[in-house]
Amino acid sequence: MRLQKYKFFISESAKDDQMAILKELSLDLSDVGLDVKISDRDTRWEEVRGGIFVVITDKDKIFCPRWPDDGLDWLWGKSIITTFIEKLKDFGLKYDRHYRVYAGGLSVTLAFTSEGRKSIHL
Repeated sequence: MRLQKYKFFISESAKDDQMAILKELSLDLSDVGLDVKISDRDTRWEEVRGGIFVVITDKDKIFCPRWPDDGLDWLWGKSIITTFIEKLKDFGLKYDRHYRVYAGGLSVTLAFTSEGRKSIHL
């Protein structure tokens, strides 16, 4: 794994805290103005029990300025999201096994399965 390239500013006791690790990984998203919420409670997707949910929203239309006039100007597919997904691969996380993506318009939700949650550690 390529985790050596990341500098984490979390305490030693938080090295197995998946939500703290995801928060660190998503700082780049927050820094450019995206709204990021990380939770282990989201009732919209019953098939993902015991997981973690990362909801990324472009509330200020920084990356999707033409939405909704251009119905294809979605946050999903933008380079900032692709870069975040690449970071997940550095942890060995695989789409559909460890996490699922629900996207549309100004929002992208990553739903980490319980297996994916266990895979997030330093």
